[in-house]
Amino acid sequence: MKKLLLPLLISSTLIACGGGGGGSSTETNTTNVSTNSPTISTTPSESESKAPLSVVGGFSNANESSTLLISESGFVLFGNNNVNSVFFGDVVWSGSTGTGSLREFNMNDQTYSEERVITTLSLSSDNKISATFTVSSTTISDTFDDSKVDNSEFKKDRNLSSYDGTWFEYQESNPTTLTFKDGQSTFIENIDNCTMSISAKDDGFTYSEFLLTATATNCATNTNNGTFDGIMFSGTATTDNTEDVTIFTYNDRVARWGFAKRL
Repeated sequence: MKKLLLPLLISSTLIACGGGGGGSSTETNTTNVSTNSPTISTTPSESESKAPLSVVGGFSNANESSTLLISESGFVLFGNNNVNSVFFGDVVWSGSTGTGSLREFNMNDQTYSEERVITTLSLSSDNKISATFTVSSTTISDTFDDSKVDNSEFKKDRNLSSYDGTWFEYQESNPTTLTFKDGQSTFIENIDNCTMSISAKDDGFTYSEFLLTATATNCATNTNNGTFDGIMFSGTATTDNTEDVTIFTYNDRVARWGFAKRL
């Protein structure tokens, strides 16, 4: 069993611009990528219908080519091995069915797609997630379950002080080290030398997920400066059972993400 909440989505330096494999299926990779990033006007919030706990967690499809995270806040992340994009956004739930409109961020072009991905997720009687993703006239369907994903770290009841201490991103040869204290952290990321300040808050979710805001300043690329919304959650990303944290942030220009393990 893979010990990784998002085994396909997250593979970049912590809070680096873009990076990593993930995104839409090859069938939907026909959308035009615009140089004008659309404005993201919504963030995961209590005003949205929260996802029922029966659908909250990490899931993969049968051949593990696609990975889906459904958070209690209603925020969804979707990744696919075959393309260098990520889908994300809010899904509103009514019972065990959720509908929403996801954004696609293309890491190659560092832009958002002009088209939204209309998404429907539903829990079947055998506890699998049935998903449809529609872009323009193209619709793909897939089925996800948690049989190949370890959700044990995610499904623990933590508060922000549980993250106090030092963490580091370990996939690159020059890892970034960061220290959390009550959900707050400031560090220098090693891709664009941005000073990143993260502030997570506890919204009382059942499992280990927290909404956050972040600010990037002093970036080598000036357009990467700015404020971000996002989500932070726990999950085991290594085979040595080390506790990991994943951070995903976005604004109207760029999406940033990565994970780190506790020292």
